[in-house]
Amino acid sequence: SIIKMIAPKIGGIKTKQGTQIEAQYTIDNGSIFFDAVVFLLPEKVELKLVDNLCHFIQDAFIHAKFIAYTQSALPFFKKIGLSIDEGFSELKDVHDCEKFITKCRKLRFWERLEK
Repeated sequence: SIIKMIAPKIGGIKTKQGTQIEAQYTIDNGSIFFDAVVFLLPEKVELKLVDNLCHFIQDAFIHAKFIAYTQSALPFFKKIGLSIDEGFSELKDVHDCEKFITKCRKLRFWERLEK
């Protein structure tokens, strides 16, 4: 599997500890390049990024992608009216990551399109 970082800008982000994490894509690109997405959002998202982030999430949902998330993503799911289904995985620990990766072997959560 190939993991790519998506951030508000190609330059990436700086963690609270000051570590720079480079990004290869921006949220403006949408989820078209990815088979699954993981939302590891900060507690506060800049207001100017909210619309693009919501569009990215909605795009991933509509295209039946598997979606992993932490609690900080829930307000965005609620804002755009998403129902969390079996294609979503909440990430609380390493075991949740393993379960998410196993789900992703199906490539898409096709059941979402059948509703």
